[in-house]
Amino acid sequence: MRFSLMRVLDRTVGAWLCRLLGLVLWVLRRHVRRVDHPLSPAPETVREILVIKFLGLGSILQATPLFAALRRRYPRARITLLTFRANRPLRDLQIGVDAVDTVDPSSLWRFLRSNIRALWRLRGTRFDLLLNLEFYATYAALITALLPKRFAIAFGGFAHHRDRFFHDFVSYDSGPHVRQKFMSFARRLGYAGPTPPLARLHVSQPASVMAKVECREGFRLEREDFCLLVNINTSAMATNRRWPLEHYKAVVDRLALRPKVRCILIGGPEDRAAVEDFHARLAWPARVVNLAGKLSLSELAALMQHSDLYLGSDTGPLHVALCLDVPVCVFFGPESPDVFGPPRGLRHSVLYRAEPCSPCINVFNDKHSCCRDNICVKRIVPEQVLALIEEKYLAERAAAEAGRHEFPQVLEPAASV
Repeated sequence: MRFSLMRVLDRTVGAWLCRLLGLVLWVLRRHVRRVDHPLSPAPETVREILVIKFLGLGSILQATPLFAALRRRYPRARITLLTFRANRPLRDLQIGVDAVDTVDPSSLWRFLRSNIRALWRLRGTRFDLLLNLEFYATYAALITALLPKRFAIAFGGFAHHRDRFFHDFVSYDSGPHVRQKFMSFARRLGYAGPTPPLARLHVSQPASVMAKVECREGFRLEREDFCLLVNINTSAMATNRRWPLEHYKAVVDRLALRPKVRCILIGGPEDRAAVEDFHARLAWPARVVNLAGKLSLSELAALMQHSDLYLGSDTGPLHVALCLDVPVCVFFGPESPDVFGPPRGLRHSVLYRAEPCSPCINVFNDKHSCCRDNICVKRIVPEQVLALIEEKYLAERAAAEAGRHEFPQVLEPAASV
């Protein structure tokens, strides 16, 4: 199903189904009887934990500190993640959960069938804790209502038709980083330690994986190459996050001429046709490698371990790069970098103009904006991006290769745009 259709169904049909199911459970006396500040299960009694997060590969990766905190709080518990089928490859990258169960939203029939199967499997377990990490989806609330659990929590403060399905809520504060928003679940459950770091994704034998990718796709990365991953992001979710294609073209065309700079285009299967068209319109397409839609998640992670910089907007590959400690140069506009951006530091660059109308998408408007002219990212011009890459990352690489440790003074990323 298209993302836009899923969002409309969730906001309309899903909301009414929540109200109807809540009424049925209330009549049958099967609804959650809410009390203020209920006690959560004692750690020694928790054996099964279910975490629900359907949308967003990046959001799931930003939740990995929560998974680590749950592991410390409940060392005997088994943690299961319920998500969409596209995120299933995460189970091979050791993100901190024991199992990944999925549903398939690719068509309405597959969606209904996979939901029935997932509910059949999961209803065989009575979960001691159920954490619904979805920000606004009524679909996740319906799944919660249909599963046996001792204690269920979710983000509160909106969508009150979900109230009969959860024992307690944590506040959705629009200010802190999403990582801290997810950590509020662990704090509510009694975790008092420091926030764990993002999971460090593990790829078995990355050099061997890369050798197979190079052989299959007909290219080779040399050790001295500066490898730049470019994600032009043509996915249907929050399309106004995209930096203009002509801007990307100007940057790639210029960098493709630089000696020892290898530009590699990446993206998901849904991006493949658009990236192929973009690749064909480059001035020197033979100098640029197009891997969009051709890599598994494990192969993408292995490629990132051999890369020097990620360039793109706030999408799943950005957060994969952060989990692999790859420097990123990322565009923000409709969303706030304070919520979804990389950690502040010299290695990462945030390109954000802070226009008066920005940010304009958030969980309270279903991440949907009426804006059709995303000047917040369009006004970040290619010359600024090229200057940042050349003066910061390429110069730093050249200085390191020359054995020198003094680096050129550059403006802070936010100030550079």
